[in-house]
Amino acid sequence: MLYHFLPKVAELMDQPSLEPLVLVQASFFECGGLAIGVCVSHKVGEAATPSMFINSWASAAIAPSGEAVLPPEFSTASRIPPRHTLPPLAMSLANETTVSRWYVFDAPKIDALKAKAASANVLQPTRVEAVSSLIWKCAITVSRSKSKFQLPSRLTQAVNIRERLTPPLTKNAFGNLVWFSWQETTDNEIQLHRLVTELRKGKEAFSEDYATKLSGDEAFSVVSQDIKHLNSLLASEGNTHHIIISSWCRYPLYEADFGLGKPTWVTMGNNLMFKNSVFLMDTRDGSGIEAWITLSEEDMALFEQDKDLLEFASSNPTVQD
Repeated sequence: MLYHFLPKVAELMDQPSLEPLVLVQASFFECGGLAIGVCVSHKVGEAATPSMFINSWASAAIAPSGEAVLPPEFSTASRIPPRHTLPPLAMSLANETTVSRWYVFDAPKIDALKAKAASANVLQPTRVEAVSSLIWKCAITVSRSKSKFQLPSRLTQAVNIRERLTPPLTKNAFGNLVWFSWQETTDNEIQLHRLVTELRKGKEAFSEDYATKLSGDEAFSVVSQDIKHLNSLLASEGNTHHIIISSWCRYPLYEADFGLGKPTWVTMGNNLMFKNSVFLMDTRDGSGIEAWITLSEEDMALFEQDKDLLEFASSNPTVQD
């Protein structure tokens, strides 16, 4: 149903030279409500970029001066020069039937999950670390239940690099400022706290390794090498279980007010076609997490029955007014 409220991007993709940077669709309901669907090209931005665009647009729409309160900052290209060509990323649309499910982790459940996931290595897991680790654990369980062999499992995290560079970029720096960190587990027994530790170590190692590398001409070389590495991970699907998680949490999409009040629900609809992908977003109160999870039809049938998942998450709940 969500696709009805998004611009029809596919109709324009037959002519790549005409690919738009931004498309917007407004849908008006008989009750007086309004849905705003926004698509932003990944060539110019990742999760943080549409968030700042929408909030700047909303603040300009209601400001007497017509100017945004915190406009995007466009100097990133001086630090990371754009390139017209990069090695292609082998992440493509699934060639098998996939299924997407929407799960909601409310604040009390997340608190319980964080307590369960804590350890001497990570005393206070974040909301995203706890939820990501649980989803990773459940996905590993599904993968191993289907295989005669215990395959290693790799998780790729999308990382906002703005504040991880040296010197850091501003929070409102406009651009496709995201890169990836990789974690792997070969443990016989999959324990939640160990997965949390791997995620934390991966983020910390990313900051140490990339703080100075993703700048100037060196950034192109680093990104090119990493794309080749990620492609090799994606190509080893038969030998390795692989899942990608991207968190949109803490981006202030629920603050966007065009003069009609803040939104009842903010969600995504056009990223749900990639197999073994997970997208996390805040709930409206900012304390819970919504997870959109896309797996093969066979894997999802097993995944959605996982007792650990059902203990902490609600599946497809009603959106509250």
